[in-house]
Amino acid sequence: MVVHVGGINFFDVPALAAREMVRVARPGARIVIADETKQVVNDTFKTSAMTRRYFKDLAVAINPRDWLPATAG
Repeated sequence: MVVHVGGINFFDVPALAAREMVRVARPGARIVIADETKQVVNDTFKTSAMTRRYFKDLAVAINPRDWLPATAG
């Protein structure tokens, strides 16, 4: 199993990270990507004085499955 927790939606090219997870995983291994939810980003990060400038233009309609190669079942 390959597990990534938090922050992938901040990577410049999250698909590269996801493809690297596929590359290092054994055939048939599960890949788990856990990150902030759309609600957390909108309700917390986009409203906090410390983080809103960074998050104001962040697209939060993220589907990590879109980052994986077609062969990654």
